[in-house]
Amino acid sequence: MVALKNAKTRRARTAAQPKNRSARAHLVHWSAQAEKASLSPDLARLRKARKAFKALTPAQQWQLAEETAEARSRDFTQLVKSVVAVTAGFKRRVGKDGRERLLRQPCVIFIVRQKWPAADHGQPAQRLPAELWAHADAAGQRVLCAVPTDVQPAQTLAAGRAQSRTGVALIDVPTHASGEGTLTWPVKFGNSAVMVLAPLHVLSPLPILQGSARRAGVPGRRIVGKDSPLPNILQSQDFGGLLVEHPAISFDAQLAQVLQADAVRDAFAGWVVSPTRPLAQSTAEVQALSAGAGLFVMRPDNHKSFPGKVRGPLRVTYSRNVTSETPLTYNINAAGWVVEKLISHRLLIELQCTSVDSTQAGDSGAAVVSPAGDGMTLIGMHIAGSLDNPNNTGKGRCWCIPAWQLFDRLFYDRLPAGAPARASL
Repeated sequence: MVALKNAKTRRARTAAQPKNRSARAHLVHWSAQAEKASLSPDLARLRKARKAFKALTPAQQWQLAEETAEARSRDFTQLVKSVVAVTAGFKRRVGKDGRERLLRQPCVIFIVRQKWPAADHGQPAQRLPAELWAHADAAGQRVLCAVPTDVQPAQTLAAGRAQSRTGVALIDVPTHASGEGTLTWPVKFGNSAVMVLAPLHVLSPLPILQGSARRAGVPGRRIVGKDSPLPNILQSQDFGGLLVEHPAISFDAQLAQVLQADAVRDAFAGWVVSPTRPLAQSTAEVQALSAGAGLFVMRPDNHKSFPGKVRGPLRVTYSRNVTSETPLTYNINAAGWVVEKLISHRLLIELQCTSVDSTQAGDSGAAVVSPAGDGMTLIGMHIAGSLDNPNNTGKGRCWCIPAWQLFDRLFYDRLPAGAPARASL
């Protein structure tokens, strides 16, 4: 009786197995078809989403590109092996003459270790989309938009270096370390004396990363001017940001007190800040100014590599945002040795020179401005430029700290009491 029961059980199991296998096979087939349908382009919907994005104002397009990049950055960095960061900026295209050009099209940018030679190269799961879906407000309603994307190599940022050694030509008197650079802007804090703003790596030559961070400068350091017969025209202060090794966030800015106003005033001769639009307040505004009045790096005329030459402002155009995931290279003092360290900022603005000319080692601190009808709008403080290389990759690019960060206490490690404000000498 037991044997008969076991036989019936085996027959029942055997009869059920094909049915179970059929159910699993059906599920696999169904899921494959569902996935295929999800990935297949709905051309009518895609055309509508593209049209919706084009109908947005430039400011709305830019905001949507920034928001989409921020929201999807971690997803693509985790899932696609070649992606090192996701940001927002303008598309780039290589022309028939081999030169790379900026297109004034806001987009989401995938920064990758290496670009594939063709769009259909590599594993399908690792290919990057030409557009990303995102919703935006338009005419009082939510619409689905197709945000364009671009793929740009990380090596252009890897070629960037913090630039110093020219302009006001600052020299640290006690150590004779070269900290030559350019002054950015006169500032005041409450009732404090007038000070000037410059990069930390200029006012604190070859800064030392002690422990986890390096506070700006050494209080009491005296600075002299290369072109001035007056000694001690500036005195660096231990007010400013921090330089910390990547992936921690740095802020490359420091203050120096003005000791000889006449000697420093020449650096800002003829500079008038627009009373109606003194500072750029967002990357969308920088993009709009770039497309309108234009952007200029106020390079100093006393560059040691161009004696007697008036270099004049260098015209640049907005390129893209650079976030903390993609650091720049700095020369750092480590136990008496000069070593390269990676330094990240919360946000830098990448600029592209519009001619074959470019910034030089030593232009750090140069103000980036846009002309207004009643003066100049401060865009940021230039801190780094691209090195020439055999492949000509990234040539003519430079990076600046945004102006709205320079006048915001939250970005600094230590400052005098009072709200930061622009000053005159």
